[in-house]
Amino acid sequence: MRSIELSRLVGDANAFVVLFQEAIERSVPHIYLSALPFAAKNSKIYASYLPKCTGLVSAETFGIEPHSGRLAMSLAGHADSVSSIAYLPDGRLASGSFGGMVRIWDTRTGHESMPPFVGQDGAVLSLAVAPTGMNLASGNQNGSVCIWNLESPWEPPRRLLGHSGLVFLVAFSPDGLLASVAEDGLRLWRPETGQQLSMTCIKINSGAFSPDGKIFASCYAAKTQFWNVITGNAEALHTLYHEKRVLGFCFSPDSRKLAAGLYNSTIELWDMTSRTIISTLCCHSERVEFVQFFPDGMSLMSILGNAEVHIWNLHRDVGNQNPARIYNSLSSVNSATISPDGLYIALTSGGSDIQIWDARVGQTVAQPCQAHNDSVDSVAVSSDGEFIASVSCDRSIRIWDIHTGKPKLPPLPGGVQPMSCVAISPDGCLIASSEDYGVRLWDASTGEAVGGRLRGHSSAVRAVCFSPNSRWLASASKDNTVRIWDVERGQK
Repeated sequence: MRSIELSRLVGDANAFVVLFQEAIERSVPHIYLSALPFAAKNSKIYASYLPKCTGLVSAETFGIEPHSGRLAMSLAGHADSVSSIAYLPDGRLASGSFGGMVRIWDTRTGHESMPPFVGQDGAVLSLAVAPTGMNLASGNQNGSVCIWNLESPWEPPRRLLGHSGLVFLVAFSPDGLLASVAEDGLRLWRPETGQQLSMTCIKINSGAFSPDGKIFASCYAAKTQFWNVITGNAEALHTLYHEKRVLGFCFSPDSRKLAAGLYNSTIELWDMTSRTIISTLCCHSERVEFVQFFPDGMSLMSILGNAEVHIWNLHRDVGNQNPARIYNSLSSVNSATISPDGLYIALTSGGSDIQIWDARVGQTVAQPCQAHNDSVDSVAVSSDGEFIASVSCDRSIRIWDIHTGKPKLPPLPGGVQPMSCVAISPDGCLIASSEDYGVRLWDASTGEAVGGRLRGHSSAVRAVCFSPNSRWLASASKDNTVRIWDVERGQK
């Protein structure tokens, strides 16, 4: 099974358990009586199991479905405001609070996965997870940096001392080097020994390592500076100058691009090789306070000053389009992060709760499929979400891979008249398309015609539809009739 399909299955199962956890914990029958009828209609759980159950209550919903842009989970447990959050490689979430406590959450269940870490260094202002996932660094109010062992939560942390003010940023490089930023500048550490490697007294608003580990970037005012940190010493390389003050920035996963969110309501996308602007994304009238690339590098999350969360599609064939928006209903966002699988976004708003949202809302997963020579009149999506069929006035059928946007098969030829409709059987085996005054069936895997043309209509066929069990096909025609066909026999 392809990884993206497996992610969808796991995501649906997780969402189902989290949404109906209270009912399920009461008794097993509640899975069928109180949970399944109210599950999202487009989820794998609902589609797979509801048809197998009889006598259940019928539920109709209006408005937003559970898997269509709604809150997936809310984590509650901190007694003080949450100041920083960070995902672990295994999908767990770490959160630090102004009360000096760090908690580790299992995002499948919403429960803590281990006892909390209780520090003695004041408020936790920043968090970072080591590449191995075994250690967690926290930047603290009293100027210290704490290194926590995630495999031994009862052990006291290793404390790195040297800063004279609030440590508002900590970050690990891919090879385990640790950077900490405070009011007195940037320091580089070897966290396993506590050795300080270098210190640079510069003003920094935000900073980050490039994913390839070669440089550390720091922002202040309207410029971004790049530092060579391979040797352990911060050596200045070059500087980018922006249109307005930078509020947040991030590298793409391949380190080739840099996104900078500006005070003037725009996002600048830079090519790191040529150090030139690739494009500028406009966010209307709100300043851009936070940006982060998704793990695939093809989407970008931005958070505005009014707490709106936007998701941008950055594929080169899509162009500068309006972003999808997650309606989070928060009044402010002070920390945000994307899960390692790219499916969820975690947000904090200055309160003691953490909200986790479905990140798949409105995202385009592939580039536009542009190969027909005339207008496209009909499209159909397979029930497993793997491919798309389209028909056009150019009298051809095309089959596309839904994840890449590339053709799966050569174009299938139509009849004399332009084609107007197409359908895919629920089992994914057959494709039906209009052909002149009839219907043609195609093998979805090979593209070969199955049997002869289904004849009987006296005018053009304008719609086709399979039955849920894929045994029957209905066709509607301009001759004012609907005909039902036996798919296996090819007969009316």
